[in-house]
Amino acid sequence: MLKAGYVGVQETMYKWPINTWPKDERTKKIGMYSRENTLEALEALALAPLTRFLGWSTEEVQVLVAGARKDIRDTGIHAYWNIWVQFLLISLRLVLPLMMHQL
Repeated sequence: MLKAGYVGVQETMYKWPINTWPKDERTKKIGMYSRENTLEALEALALAPLTRFLGWSTEEVQVLVAGARKDIRDTGIHAYWNIWVQFLLISLRLVLPLMMHQL
């Protein structure tokens, strides 16, 4: 990103639990939202690639998804997502010529 002209590049990695297994309330709440988002999207994310590219039937995908949903709800499984966040500032040297060209 620095080569592209951005300045002040900051990158932070957060660990979001996949369900409510953490003990502290803040992380537990993040896990609750993460669990609900994952459960809502799971079938849609699995259906197309497994049926179109691997030739699974819809019923086979639904069986797999049911097992995955059970695991996602299992607070004995301490899994998490690695969430990367980047904060970027763009240099005025890049923006000003573009702005002047539009005038």
